[in-house]
Amino acid sequence: STVVSGGIVRSSSVTAQDNSDAWEASALDFDPPEFISLISDASVINDHEKVIGYICGAVRTLKQQRFKPDASIIQSLLYLCKIKAPIFTNEYIMSALCSVLKRDPSYTFKSKNALLPVLATNLLMRAYQDSKRWPQIFVKLYIEDSLGERLWVDQEYCKSFVDNILTAFSTKSAPAMEPEGRPELPEDPDNITLMAGPASLLAKEYNEYIPVFNRFSTNQEAVEATVLEIVRENLNRRQAPDNITRNFLKLLASAAGLVEVRVL
Repeated sequence: STVVSGGIVRSSSVTAQDNSDAWEASALDFDPPEFISLISDASVINDHEKVIGYICGAVRTLKQQRFKPDASIIQSLLYLCKIKAPIFTNEYIMSALCSVLKRDPSYTFKSKNALLPVLATNLLMRAYQDSKRWPQIFVKLYIEDSLGERLWVDQEYCKSFVDNILTAFSTKSAPAMEPEGRPELPEDPDNITLMAGPASLLAKEYNEYIPVFNRFSTNQEAVEATVLEIVRENLNRRQAPDNITRNFLKLLASAAGLVEVRVL
């Protein structure tokens, strides 16, 4: 358990399933202008279920507004995570944020908005910055996005989160280079304002002091097994050399620190 502001909340399990939608059942509806006051009122009476429910509700609302997310909710979540970071490791809140990072086949590439994944990675990084044992699902989500649209793995604002995930692969970093085809945030004045404001400041703050070390040492074997399974599955699916994509090669390069990957 994790002590949070005078109460106890249930922390996320490192074996949390990446297909869990249980968080949606706990999500509560609210009027956005009242979000912070509702959280504050629930905290005063130690009603942690409501605190968790409102935060999950905030994530659900943002997902429903994926093309035009509510700026006040985004800023409120960033503020809450700064003053109540441990509660964001609650299994339901963690699952809600991970659902933002999961690949959604209903999205077309042109409709994808990197703002919410950037928000989710920043909130997760803040929540887990002092943890030495990260949920394995973070590695799965990294691999999924690496093989897909690379919507957030190449984002500058997600760098601290990604760098800590990469420690699972024991791969030495190459000299910093500008990623090819890095997804840009949409040319929308509201999104630009948000990223130039609290989110960018938060990301800058992370890059200044967030340590990078192996967050998966206690479940390294399970992580390696997951990586190998996905790599082998993709190799079998793309037996012809012409079917090997650039993104798959990038993933292999990232995971080259694993002996089993190098000998495939």
